[in-house]
Amino acid sequence: MSGELCILLAGTAPCALLIYACAPARLRARVRLVGAWVVLEYRVARYDWSVRRLDARKARALAFIEDLRRREAILARRSRKWFGDA
Repeated sequence: MSGELCILLAGTAPCALLIYACAPARLRARVRLVGAWVVLEYRVARYDWSVRRLDARKARALAFIEDLRRREAILARRSRKWFGDA
């Protein structure tokens, strides 16, 4: 396994162990850094996904509230039409 391939796969435990066992200290530090970067990118992606999910929920809730207000206005208009402006 080449050093470049190991660095690309640094997020996986077997590759990290392989590099840790037989690589010089400078390469081990790079691999740890790349592994941390992979974990950070994963966490940012998860955060972004959860924020988008919450934004979608908020948009659905706002649309539901707007629909309720529209229906309430329709019922109020019908009520005034049926019963007069009492």
